[in-house]
Amino acid sequence: MRAISMAIRPSAVIVVILTLLVGCVDLRRAPAYNVHHNAVFVYDEGHTLRQIEKRLVAAVNAARWIATPVRPGLLHATTRWGGGLRHVAVMNIEYNLETYSIKYGSSRYLLQKVAADGRTYVHKTYNLRVWDLEHDINRYLY
Repeated sequence: MRAISMAIRPSAVIVVILTLLVGCVDLRRAPAYNVHHNAVFVYDEGHTLRQIEKRLVAAVNAARWIATPVRPGLLHATTRWGGGLRHVAVMNIEYNLETYSIKYGSSRYLLQKVAADGRTYVHKTYNLRVWDLEHDINRYLY
């Protein structure tokens, strides 16, 4: 009996250690996806910042986000989903006559965490929504 219990103990310890290690890794989080300086291709010459803003607002609304102009060159884009629409993400869309950028603003109930290196981590669904938003913006600006 004693030999069996001694054989079980090391394997049980290994199982406990592996369980703890796997439990520390959150596979639902990923670094927040940001878009940096995507080109604005508008066919008409002499386009204005206001025209680009209108196209951005149309793209954000088409993606089922809510666009809020803050000032010329900056929009806030907000989306909600989940039970009771409790998951919230807010993006800052900075733009000029040549480029636009989408940057993480804030979120609620998305497992958000700022790492020691300063990078923001959020639920992977957030990144999927930003990729979709980027695709819609590109369609409206090209």
